[in-house]
Amino acid sequence: MQDAEHSDVLIEVKGTHTTAEDEFYHDLGGELFKKTLPLLNDVLSKLLTVSIALSGGSAFFLGDAGYPQWTRITAAMMFVLASVSSLFGVNPLQRHAED
Repeated sequence: MQDAEHSDVLIEVKGTHTTAEDEFYHDLGGELFKKTLPLLNDVLSKLLTVSIALSGGSAFFLGDAGYPQWTRITAAMMFVLASVSSLFGVNPLQRHAED
C-alpha cells in the first residue's frame, strides 16, 4: 500500500527541444543499427565459404603422415564446426513475439 501513501505527490518534468547535435547522434545510431545486420550476414556468408575451402584443405592433410593424428582430426573438426555454425548464422531464425 505504498502507492496509497504517496498518491498526492506531484512530479513535475520539464523538457527541452533537441539540438542539432542530439538529432545527429540519434540518426547516426539508427543508421548504424540498420547497417549492422546485413554486414554481419555478409561476414557469416564469407566465413562459410572460407571454412568450406579450408576444410577441403584439411581433408588433404589428413592423409599426410608428417603431422600427429590428433592435430589433423582436431583441425578438420574445427573447420567443420565453423562451417556448420556459419551456415546456421546465414539462415535467419524467425520468431514471433508472444502476447
